[in-house]
Amino acid sequence: MRLRATSSLALFLPAVLLSGCAMTASHTPDALSANAAVSGKVFGGQQPVVGSTVTVYQAGTSGYGVGSSALATTTTDANGNFSFASGSYTCPFSNTPLYVVATGGNAGAGNNPNLAMMATLGACSAARSETVNINEVTTVASVFALSHFFNTTLGSS
Repeated sequence: MRLRATSSLALFLPAVLLSGCAMTASHTPDALSANAAVSGKVFGGQQPVVGSTVTVYQAGTSGYGVGSSALATTTTDANGNFSFASGSYTCPFSNTPLYVVATGGNAGAGNNPNLAMMATLGACSAARSETVNINEVTTVASVFALSHFFNTTLGSS
């Protein structure tokens, strides 16, 4: 009896977890996504990064390896804080993956124009009034999660 219950659970659980998951992409414009506010802080190690340019990007929407598009840009303050006001960018589709990239800035040892870190926000429809930290850990996780959207051809933009 216990084996039958375990077998039934093993068959039932994946069906429950996968229900509602679609395998096709839906590209329906989402006017609600225009109101997402995102704020956060950029860290280099444990130090705030001052004067870093922070940009919200949408991943390419017409296939893998297709270039992303910048949606909005701002600069970190003296404490490494940044914010994008509600309505400062509009997502073209509700399921478009968003990410933020911080470039340049001063983490305490002088201006570093080579600094580049990122964090993933998720689907545009899910990016509602988020607070996000951008650091080395979020960069590694984001690169891993979004790697199939990157163009890996050297010398191309």
